[in-house]
Amino acid sequence: MKTELRVHEGLKGSGVVCSLTYDKHRILFDFGAPFRPDLNAYDGYVLHREKSALLDALRLKETPPVDGIYNKKDLTLFDGSIYQNIQPYEESDITSCVIISHLHLDHMANIKYLHKDIPVYMHKNGKQLLDVLEDINEGTYHETVVGVEYEEPFMHGPFKITPHFNDHPCHGSTSYYIEAPDGKFLYTGDIRFHGLSRERAFEEIEKLGQKEIDVAIVDGTSYSPSKFIHNPDKIKELSQPS
Repeated sequence: MKTELRVHEGLKGSGVVCSLTYDKHRILFDFGAPFRPDLNAYDGYVLHREKSALLDALRLKETPPVDGIYNKKDLTLFDGSIYQNIQPYEESDITSCVIISHLHLDHMANIKYLHKDIPVYMHKNGKQLLDVLEDINEGTYHETVVGVEYEEPFMHGPFKITPHFNDHPCHGSTSYYIEAPDGKFLYTGDIRFHGLSRERAFEEIEKLGQKEIDVAIVDGTSYSPSKFIHNPDKIKELSQPS
């Protein structure tokens, strides 16, 4: 038995969805929607059909056709058949969870389509932000969201998952170190080294570099060693609300 790594979305453009599967357990990381403003069908004149939201998202390739994570009723067509024969959550023997690196929409927008019993993990600060966004009707609602803390591991079946700090500019941004029975994986999420917490970001990547890593899935914003360098004397000023 081996761990299977799959990239469902994100190799071409945005909308990151990858997975690790071992036996009957699967981790999905992230679960975002593509950022394609030039192809956006919902322009204010064309509106979402709430009862067909998942089917429309699948047809428009805004969410990936992954087995075992969507509600059967949301996949069912008018004639009673299942769209593209995608296996519903209710008929799957795979136990899935989702880990979210940060709350930018290309990394988490589609958690609203998941079956309510699939747990979604994100840093507690990210969950706090998500709760606030939901309060003002700007959120992406999912019933089972769990807040986690940096460097406090949790389990999903045989997988040991440890969240780590990263400096992408979004409250609660997180990288994940994942230990499977037959390998060690790092998912960085979006990372950068030119922000106000760049020193901590470098310290964190040095720490992760000491770990055994068989596969690293790296997403990033900028890796320039000289661009966007802030004057340390300005950090206090820059960190204040504008």
